[in-house]
Amino acid sequence: MKKIDIFFTCFTVLFAITGLYLDISIKSQSIYWMIAKLIGISIIVLGPLVTTIILKEHTRSYLFFCICGGMILLGFTGYNEVFKYEIAVCHDKFGREFNERRRQLGIPEIPANWQIDSKRDDLTSWHGKDSIGGHESKTIIFDKCRIDREDDEYYLTPRDGDSRHMEVIYQYAEGNVGDSTFFNYEVDNNISRISRSMADSIFAAEQIRRD
Repeated sequence: MKKIDIFFTCFTVLFAITGLYLDISIKSQSIYWMIAKLIGISIIVLGPLVTTIILKEHTRSYLFFCICGGMILLGFTGYNEVFKYEIAVCHDKFGREFNERRRQLGIPEIPANWQIDSKRDDLTSWHGKDSIGGHESKTIIFDKCRIDREDDEYYLTPRDGDSRHMEVIYQYAEGNVGDSTFFNYEVDNNISRISRSMADSIFAAEQIRRD
């Protein structure tokens, strides 16, 4: 095996190990790591092609198809990495960084001891670390990095053996429509929409502060 082949093989292996560690173990979303990944992928994809062209080891038709395939792979991978980074920015933007805005709107904040329970491209779910009652979770839903709504889940004391929950939905303004708040009261999996005054009465009886 030529020295240049050994170099690209070693580089690819080390790059893959580092990438898996940072993406899976640390879950790094730094813009510098994204740039480093794009550069590393470019070296892995384009390096052998450039070397092959310089050494003239294959026919022109073979090189043409390899270059086209390499550029398609590089473009797809680059788009995917940029997309993942933008989604990560959105998750952070509407996480604890958004608490000050929530405070201004009178919406429950994300406590310091809460952690992310699950993530998708369009939502983040936060959950209390040791929740045993009261405010248990918050789900933040966004569209193209614009916040759409927040769903706050509250655990209420069971009554007559039936579990009870309250879901408070904060719908953010869109166009000429103002912000809206909805209250869903759940008793043993039966959900009903209730008024703000009724929800406030239930929270007061449970001694739960909504915000």
